[in-house]
Amino acid sequence: MENPRNIILVGFMASGKSAVGSVISDRLGWTLVDTDDRIVSSLGKSISEIFAESGEEYFREKEEEVIRKLCEESGLVISAGGGAFMSQRNRDLMLSTGRVVFLNARPDTLFQRILNDERKGAPKRPLLSGDLSLDRLAQLLCTRIEYYKMASHHVDTDDMSPEQIADSLLTLYSE
Repeated sequence: MENPRNIILVGFMASGKSAVGSVISDRLGWTLVDTDDRIVSSLGKSISEIFAESGEEYFREKEEEVIRKLCEESGLVISAGGGAFMSQRNRDLMLSTGRVVFLNARPDTLFQRILNDERKGAPKRPLLSGDLSLDRLAQLLCTRIEYYKMASHHVDTDDMSPEQIADSLLTLYSE
């Protein structure tokens, strides 16, 4: 199979997309692009501010614009925001221009990673703000999991380091 133009990582928040993407981009010499970071940079506001001031629908429109532009390029490792793959347009674009990998993790693993990120000073996640509980996270994951499963490849990240996950993905990529 011919290698696609991009490697696109999808999955729930804290599934490891940014960490794994960084390792893969270093190994391939490709550019890592985080769609959330690109939106924050272009609008000059945090994701929480965008959600609070303009709403989730506006954020999703900007996310779609960013993804459309990125999918026109090649040689990218794209870390897609947790909700990006819910959009049919985004899914179609990603699946047609890259190898899309779903980084899966159990709800308890995701919950611990989010808590650890917050302890380290990471910004709060807007869709969980004010209600960070394992139950709330599991409910949100449940609404998204069927979409994530439409990705070309799936990797369970619970007991793997970013380096191990990257090794696994690069083996797939070279096939």
